[in-house]
Amino acid sequence: MIQRFISKKIWLVNRDFQLRYAGAGLAAGIISTIITATLILYPLFAFKIITLGLFLPWPIFACMLLAAILNGMVQMWFGIVLTHKVAGPMFSLIRHLRSIGAGQWNIKMGQREGDELQMIVRHLNEMSDHLVLATRNDLDVLDKIKLTVSQFNGEAGERDFLLTAIENLCESLKKRITTQTKDTHHD
Repeated sequence: MIQRFISKKIWLVNRDFQLRYAGAGLAAGIISTIITATLILYPLFAFKIITLGLFLPWPIFACMLLAAILNGMVQMWFGIVLTHKVAGPMFSLIRHLRSIGAGQWNIKMGQREGDELQMIVRHLNEMSDHLVLATRNDLDVLDKIKLTVSQFNGEAGERDFLLTAIENLCESLKKRITTQTKDTHHD
């Protein structure tokens, strides 16, 4: 029971983005509802199939108002659910791109079934793999250079300086490929 509350799903990952598009969906739904109601009711009144007084009776008006409120709630819910499948991966993608920009190249971004942007996630993971492979190749080259410098017959101070610089570079590159952020649930 406690686990259920701890792993609560966040539906508004990017509130501005999601509410903007859910609101646009709501507006489109309201407009289409008004057009549909007009196209259905106007001919009924024009040909005097239905006759009502100047004002609608309150039960009919209350039912129409309740239907409009329920329609709006359902449209907003669908808008948030549908945009969640785009906003969640976008938010996670931005976070992972920032990690790569900060020098953490060995990342794996998880994918949920049904999310949009799966192709981009797959390519981001492939790019990460290529960066790690290229860095490992660079580390191999640096190891060969370090071996050559260690056999250098010049001054010991110069040799030690070069070896220290190479070792620092190797450590920096190793950190970039061993720091791994795993994101399996991105919302």
